Amino acid sequence: MTRRLLAALLAAGLALAAKAGPDGAQLSIRLVEASNSGRGSPPALNDVSGILKGSLGFDSCAFLASGWVRLPADRQTRTLAEYAVTCSGPQAKLSIAVRRGGKPVLKTTVSLQDGKPLLVGGFPAAAGKHVLVFLVQ
Repeated sequence: MTRRLLAALLAAGLALAAKAGPDGAQLSIRLVEASNSGRGSPPALNDVSGILKGSLGFDSCAFLASGWVRLPADRQTRTLAEYAVTCSGPQAKLSIAVRRGGKPVLKTTVSLQDGKPLLVGGFPAAAGKHVLVFLVQ
């Protein structure tokens, strides 16, 4: 009986590892509020603060929420504040659907590169704009 249980656990572990992809890639999703409040950015956002400042013209950003999705994704939904983010598919053809307050605000398909953040959004927020940051690690 013990051997059967161990064999079943091993098989389940191998199945999960295979589903995660050969390198076990994970997708980080962060919700950021970008603004011109002059407060700067926390260290957790160092990888995107330059993009928000240089390309989008914001001088500050605040970290609001985060979640993780294992790739390839199988219609996995993560809730970040009032946003529901659903991801499906492999890293090279990842489908992303975003709902805010139950209403669809974005549906797209992207190809993500390891270590290169994708910023999506510009959704209205109290002090600026909400931006979703996707990063494969």
